[in-house]
Amino acid sequence: MALCWVILDIFSFIVQIGGGLLVVSKNLNTKKTGLRIYTGGLALQLFFILFFTFLVYTFQKRVKVEASSEHQRQAKKLAITLGASLTFICIRIIYRMLEFAGDFQSKLTQELWNHEVYQYVLDAVPMLLALITMNVVHPGTIIPGDKSTFKQFTPMQNEELHQREKNAVSHSSAEGVMVH
Repeated sequence: MALCWVILDIFSFIVQIGGGLLVVSKNLNTKKTGLRIYTGGLALQLFFILFFTFLVYTFQKRVKVEASSEHQRQAKKLAITLGASLTFICIRIIYRMLEFAGDFQSKLTQELWNHEVYQYVLDAVPMLLALITMNVVHPGTIIPGDKSTFKQFTPMQNEELHQREKNAVSHSSAEGVMVH
């Protein structure tokens, strides 16, 4: 199911890119068409995110009935993390949709373009918060699984790995100096 969502999300990005490519045209009608396509791609992305959120909610309901209390706790933690991150992303998407909802000369578009604070508060900050949220509660720490590419290390193993990486960097740096 996750692969399906990723494919749909990539499709929405392709639609946005297609619209964005038309916006750079010198022809005003082509620019307006590109803007509509770009905004449609944003709406499509928002729809896919809301559909994915519904799937997470449905999964969470199933977990409450079928899983152990430990799995329920972990699934709830992951669902809250996903919900928060997706909320931040939705804020950004809605801002972008509003920014381009009219044409290039609309009052709303001009207001949003002429004041950087909107871009910081409604575009950059929500994306930063989404990234921070997913790093604080990384899904790989909750659902590592046997086939996961995330290996679980003990704190001692983490320290040993960090020390080996540090030594490898120091060793390669020293070799680089000696070669010159």
